[in-house]
Amino acid sequence: MKANIHTKSFLKRIYKNYNMNMQQENVHMVWIGDNLSLLEQLTIKLYQQKGVIPNLWTYNEIKNVPEGTILRDASEILSKDSLFSFQGCKPSDIGFYGSYSHWSDRFALAVLQKYGGWYSQLDVACLKLPTCEYYLSTGQSPGTAIDVSIMKLPKNAPFLKACIEELTQKINKETCTTINWADSFNIMSNHINHNNLSQYYTHNVEGWSPYLRYMIGNSMPPENTEFIHWWNVALKDQKHYPKPGTFYYKLLKDVELI
Repeated sequence: MKANIHTKSFLKRIYKNYNMNMQQENVHMVWIGDNLSLLEQLTIKLYQQKGVIPNLWTYNEIKNVPEGTILRDASEILSKDSLFSFQGCKPSDIGFYGSYSHWSDRFALAVLQKYGGWYSQLDVACLKLPTCEYYLSTGQSPGTAIDVSIMKLPKNAPFLKACIEELTQKINKETCTTINWADSFNIMSNHINHNNLSQYYTHNVEGWSPYLRYMIGNSMPPENTEFIHWWNVALKDQKHYPKPGTFYYKLLKDVELI
């Protein structure tokens, strides 16, 4: 599927379709790049399988976008000039160099402040869609920082304005060589706790190296698992070459991607 997000006719068609779907659940996602792999396509198609409208925010054309996805102009939320990648300041962070994760944390909160609803990274498998107003996850480790891979918030949730301001000030192009990997998670967690929203934390997201169990190994997720966060930053070739017999392979087959 190809689309030029910079043409007026294309944007007009996008927003016409979007307005028609306002009564359905929407999930917001953002992608920096020009191609979706099997993993990212799987994320979108699993949401569609649950009846959720995928809104994919981007600055450019993208190949392999599943049919039915609403493409949206990311510059409505953050300008392209705001983009930066993580450069790290510790030897232990070297595996994360070049990731847009911290920029996307800012994007996630900004899009939820404006529209509310679900936000998902594109390395998430939705197995069950909870019915709720707030969805905040700390993965499967209670008491740790928020897992920003999947969130649901109402428009203008109490902590968003102040949290976005602090993230913008401390996590940006100028600081990307001095911040630590967990800095944005910790800032967000502090604002959530300060606003007494930690009651909404759930631990039904598999987020600790799940690719080892479900993409390489033959394990199946626990029954209460609602989402799997594959942790794309740690993946290399595994997502491109699904291994028969794995849960990852099963999911791809279920949505007819293989």
